[in-house]
Amino acid sequence: METKKRMNSFLLQGGILAIAGILVRIIGMAYRIPLTKVIGNIGNNYYGTAYEIYSMILLVSSYSIPLALSKEMSTKIALGQYRNARKVFHGAMFYAVIVGILGSVGAFLLAPTLGEESAVSLRVLSPTILFSAILGVFRGYFQGHRTMLPTSFSQILEQIANAFGSVLLAYVFTRPYYLSGNMEGVYTYGAAGSAVGTEIGVLVALLFMIVVFIMYRPRAKKMIKKDVSGVNDSYGQIMRIIILTLTPVIFSTFIYNISGTIDVYFYKNINAMIGMNETSTKEFWGIFSGQYKTLIAVPIALASAISSAMIPAITTAVAKGERKDLNRRVDMAFKFTLILAIPATFGLMSLAEPILRMLFSSNYTDTSSKLFIYGGINIIFYCISTISNSVLQSIGQLKLPVRHSAISLGIHVLVLVPLLYYGRLHVYAVVGATLVFTVSMCLLNAIALKKYLNYRMSLRKILLIPILCSSIMAVCAFGFYKLSYMIIKSNVICTLLSICVAGMIYFVTMLILKGITEAELKKFPKGTLIIKVAKKMKLM
Repeated sequence: METKKRMNSFLLQGGILAIAGILVRIIGMAYRIPLTKVIGNIGNNYYGTAYEIYSMILLVSSYSIPLALSKEMSTKIALGQYRNARKVFHGAMFYAVIVGILGSVGAFLLAPTLGEESAVSLRVLSPTILFSAILGVFRGYFQGHRTMLPTSFSQILEQIANAFGSVLLAYVFTRPYYLSGNMEGVYTYGAAGSAVGTEIGVLVALLFMIVVFIMYRPRAKKMIKKDVSGVNDSYGQIMRIIILTLTPVIFSTFIYNISGTIDVYFYKNINAMIGMNETSTKEFWGIFSGQYKTLIAVPIALASAISSAMIPAITTAVAKGERKDLNRRVDMAFKFTLILAIPATFGLMSLAEPILRMLFSSNYTDTSSKLFIYGGINIIFYCISTISNSVLQSIGQLKLPVRHSAISLGIHVLVLVPLLYYGRLHVYAVVGATLVFTVSMCLLNAIALKKYLNYRMSLRKILLIPILCSSIMAVCAFGFYKLSYMIIKSNVICTLLSICVAGMIYFVTMLILKGITEAELKKFPKGTLIIKVAKKMKLM
């Protein structure tokens, strides 16, 4: 009974964070539409180039803190060591401030290497690294207490503030340049305005988390009074634990995500070397970063959310020696993620053109839809590798994701360079090399999970049935769009109707083919309501 409650809690917390993550991505995708109208694909290219460097430094200094902190805090809390849990929080905050300052200074100093157009945006973004590091500690604190609500609300607030700030300030910053006809100024300072919006979003989220933390303090003090463990680690021991935990997670995350920065470098330099048109190079990268990466981030957010919720749950099970429940939790994490990520992938691939026309209208090109048709499958492998990375980190195999990321990154570069130089595949080379990277990560992680957990994914239930149902869904959705467009002649209406039809077809085929059982549905957020609907439709 206790195990069932924990499983449901883990899925509930994961579901809360997933819904927040998807909302954040939808808001992010929505505000890119008016932003792209203001700054264009070239402005997106300038911002995207700066953001790649910013993200790389952010990953080292801030991004891994919530994951690592929640892992260590949940371990201490599971053992009843509440005083030590508080010390872990204090130690992580000290660490975050130091590396956040170093990261901010590093980003500011690196800015001139990008060229003046992107340098302005990176200089604006540089202080955000310190604010994000501190924000990450507060998020990790609550995730360590196995509550995802503060993190979820802060993410939504951050993105709303980011959206309003980015569009408004991009418009304000570009007005003088539009009036003078200086389009290069429009692109450069429009991107800088978007960067200021990002900083505003982080500051709003940080203020929210500080308020929630102050409100939570009385409860935290009561927990500390209940500490009868008798274990009182020194701050030296705590810092050693933090550094030993954070360092592998940081390197793993850094290597796993630095591929984007490497892609920018090789893409722009090799295209210049082989004589590709500079304007086309900028526009294509703007499409890749502003449309492709923005849209695939929506389903990938689901995997990131489940990973964040899963780490404390699995770490607690390991700390208490409950290893027999680990595989069930891992299985459910994969299933919960892929049962939604797979249809999202097939839906984006089959309806790429109408969705992109609806979202990006005048900035849509054939390249936009082709990127999804050829590279949409990346979503599935990103999700699998994200979940498997987190499982390995949760069970203490912190170095393995680092090793696997490094090997996969090496293969990625070996594939990317010839595709760009000899194949002249332009931005499609980046999509192809990314696929090789994610597949490599999945295979290496799968081998490690078999070795250390004796876990092997149920291919039929977790992959094959959702893929079959998604294939049926994709064909029907595409056909429905074509037929409805012949009658209605409105891309927006036909696209929205096709998405609704796709969702219903997937739901029905999954139930008919028993891709998900009633018992499994009960573990999902609002699962009972879904079951009632299914029974009324005579599908269960």
